[in-house]
Amino acid sequence: MESPKIVDFSEIHTAIISELTIHATAESNASASDIAIQSLADDIELNGQLQPIFLFRNKFIIDGRNRLQAMKHLKLTNITYYKVKHKATYEELKMLAQSSEIRRHETKSQLAIKAWKYKNENNVSLREAARVIGATNTNVSSCNIIAEKYGTKALEDLFTAGEHKLPNGRMAHSLSQITSFIKAEEDAAKINRDGKRTTPFLSSSDIDVAKRIYNSIIAQKKEIKEALYSALYKDINGIDDTIDERIQFFLDSQSEDSKDTD
Repeated sequence: MESPKIVDFSEIHTAIISELTIHATAESNASASDIAIQSLADDIELNGQLQPIFLFRNKFIIDGRNRLQAMKHLKLTNITYYKVKHKATYEELKMLAQSSEIRRHETKSQLAIKAWKYKNENNVSLREAARVIGATNTNVSSCNIIAEKYGTKALEDLFTAGEHKLPNGRMAHSLSQITSFIKAEEDAAKINRDGKRTTPFLSSSDIDVAKRIYNSIIAQKKEIKEALYSALYKDINGIDDTIDERIQFFLDSQSEDSKDTD
């Protein structure tokens, strides 16, 4: 998504860090992790502040709160910024704050959850929300599945903390891991109904073979990965951009199952 043309890039200004505050439009964005902030601080200490932040009315931060936190960590007193035009509307400020080019530290899952919230709050289509925020349609659709199954808490956990505790006690760190668990629950329920399982159980030796195959082809073409995906999930149609993560999570899940039965 393109940022609104409301930033004056013709001149770089300097502000006193202690006098700045976060604008309401930027509050909903996920903060970078402590490790990411430390890494950013190290880079600023070595190279200086290379990218000015965006300030509205010389005080309110629209973009740059992670740089601000990093510079506070370094005990710096000043920060450089570009001025956001004084007459910018609230909607323009909101779009600027949510720009996908700016939100580089957010994960695919966080972007999808933000798009899902945007869809519900603004009554727009899933496709439009995904386009505005910079998420994939598939990941935003996953938010619907998760919210229907577990409610919005799972999404809030993943957005704010980067993880959600599954009913089996394991921690999921992405939308695809949660939807894979939902799929496994549905398989278990189907066994109880008709004795059939769409995702087959694997023995320990099968798991070892599958992992060796997976590791040997991970760098190969997408067609090969699709073949492995199809073999593991025979009843699933379509491949999304989380295929590697879903296959690995499936194999790990099978491994945990085998340990429980040993």
